[in-house]
Amino acid sequence: MESNENKNDEYSYSIQLYKMGYLKGPKEYKCGRTSFSIQNDANNKTSGCIFSCINYKCKLKYSIRINSLFDNLPNIKLSIISEIIKAFICLDLNFGKNY
Repeated sequence: MESNENKNDEYSYSIQLYKMGYLKGPKEYKCGRTSFSIQNDANNKTSGCIFSCINYKCKLKYSIRINSLFDNLPNIKLSIISEIIKAFICLDLNFGKNY
């Protein structure tokens, strides 16, 4: 069972990724709004958060990974995927060069 502290870390990490532009969010909700908020969600097992419409009548929820690179890897935490990308692309720690 994952601790509450780890869920809060993923939540704050997802907010950071959103501010940097790596998490795009839904383009538009069915109610017509384009504004949303990031909220904690106990049903989301990997990241613990979702995009939710700010219209209280709408109640639509979308995965935090929607419209992003992270959407292709739904069962891995955002922080782990980011560390792998950082290690192999940004720090150039690929296997071929290290061998």
